Amino acid sequence: MKRLILFVAIAAILGGGIYYVTQVRPAQPSHQEQTLQEGTENGPSGPEYFEPSETLARNIIAGALDIKFNAKTANYQVADLDGQGGPELIVAATENIPDLYARPSTAIIQVLSVKNSEGEYESIGHVEYTELLWGTPEVKEVRDLNGDGDKEIFMELMYGGAASFAQGVLTVDIQRKEVGWAKLQEKSRAMGDALFIVAASAMHWNTVAFTDTDGDGRGEITTVFAQRDVFNPADVACQVEVYEWNESLFAYAEQLSLQTANTLGAECRLP
Repeated sequence: MKRLILFVAIAAILGGGIYYVTQVRPAQPSHQEQTLQEGTENGPSGPEYFEPSETLARNIIAGALDIKFNAKTANYQVADLDGQGGPELIVAATENIPDLYARPSTAIIQVLSVKNSEGEYESIGHVEYTELLWGTPEVKEVRDLNGDGDKEIFMELMYGGAASFAQGVLTVDIQRKEVGWAKLQEKSRAMGDALFIVAASAMHWNTVAFTDTDGDGRGEITTVFAQRDVFNPADVACQVEVYEWNESLFAYAEQLSLQTANTLGAECRLP
């Protein structure tokens, strides 16, 4: 009888233990927790996106620029040039010489991809030019004009005459690590770099801008030249040239040029 009671007691204990083990299970992770666990197991789910501080940006610029360029007076802009969150630094600097404005000197425009908040970076590419400079180049605008996912860069180049100055458009290919002047096919069919001398006075002016005249989501490069009549200043002759991407370069687009000219009004000015 004692053996029977002992057997029943042991069975009850084991049965309770089995019930506890089978009924009390670890809670299943939520979908969010499971995603986080998978991300941890498989490595980071994506690149680290952040806005570099000015101190970090300046430190990167100081390390990236050739010693002949002045990192202290360099201009820069943070951008997401390839639509992947960035950041890229568009850096513009001039030669580190005391008489910068007294003789021709060299400027550089360099694109850097910042990898993380520790300051690791990669150089995508650069262009250099030598002119009589009166300042350090600056970024005017960045926009994807040709629809390839990489934004073009519109630059103030800081050279020119007493009443004129130069501007230029750069193309960037982040994957191929290429930076260069956009190619332009003019109305005359001549081809060259997208470099423009812009002038202004009371009697004539010209401007360059990124536009989207046809509203197709892809931009164009538009140039406008206006000239007042000497004898009738209210009469303004207006010349408009729109350059649209044709899968290889920015080519003169006659219909878009006429369409844009019709929207400028009597003063022939871009909005």
